[in-house]
Amino acid sequence: AAFDLKNVERVRIGVTGAAPNIIENSTFGIKMENSGAEVWNNEFDEINNNINSTFWADGSAILLMNDNNLLDRSLQVGLEGVNPSNTFTKAEFGIIGFGECNYKIYNNRFGHASNGPGDAIENLCIGLINTRVNSIDIDDHNLFYDYSQGIEIFDMNSGASVSITNNDFFNARLTTGANFEGTAILVNS
Repeated sequence: AAFDLKNVERVRIGVTGAAPNIIENSTFGIKMENSGAEVWNNEFDEINNNINSTFWADGSAILLMNDNNLLDRSLQVGLEGVNPSNTFTKAEFGIIGFGECNYKIYNNRFGHASNGPGDAIENLCIGLINTRVNSIDIDDHNLFYDYSQGIEIFDMNSGASVSITNNDFFNARLTTGANFEGTAILVNS
């Protein structure tokens, strides 16, 4: 991983008004365990699945794995009013989160408008799993191009708060015929 965070909070990766961090040719862009962070102004490209690995989330630009221990962690990917805050191209997955975390995901671009499926996220752009009673806010003009699956949230309970608004989805990709392929938004408890 370009960044490997364990048991830390409020780490900021990237800053507005400066050149972006360029994170490329890695199995993970940012890998976090029991952590929280703010991720602004980064370009994730060529984040590839390690063909010798058995872990399905290899190739995630951002991977978060938190325990469910009520520590009120948060991950903010992108900023309100800054477009695009982060770009994700040529990766297996964009943002994958497991476990307890509050999410704010704003103004990011997954894929590229003019380059077609060659710059696409291969599988899932945003996948949030086992979120329990946390808040999820995916808002403020995230752009999804040539996506196989845009947003998937599952294994949450009735205490979770989910808001998905003001996002744009272009050119759903249907290549394998797999379940939910070409789905923009899937929320499942």
